[in-house]
Amino acid sequence: MTRAEVLGAYVVNEHGVIMSPGKFEGCMLYVPAFWDLCMDGFTDFEDGGVHGMAFDDSDRDMWPEIGATYGMFLEEDNLGFVHAQEFETKEDYDAACVLLAAQEDFEQEKE
Repeated sequence: MTRAEVLGAYVVNEHGVIMSPGKFEGCMLYVPAFWDLCMDGFTDFEDGGVHGMAFDDSDRDMWPEIGATYGMFLEEDNLGFVHAQEFETKEDYDAACVLLAAQEDFEQEKE
């Protein structure tokens, strides 16, 4: 989704938060676009239904609301709502990827 498509599809407040009811309610306006990318297989990391993406300069050009955030995890809950967890630094993002992979390995070993 482009910025124009997101702004045409959702009510967004002055802080860039989607106010429209539905799966992206309460998310930043760029989340639907990145969710679409995840669903098309464009992720940097995926584990147990969690999709990770690191932002680059072209992302920041299109979505200035990203600011200095390094990346985020996106996950859809069992009710169909998408949740985003943002990471300010590469170190935080990488550590979360390692932790998530370790948790998934632990869950698989228990089975």
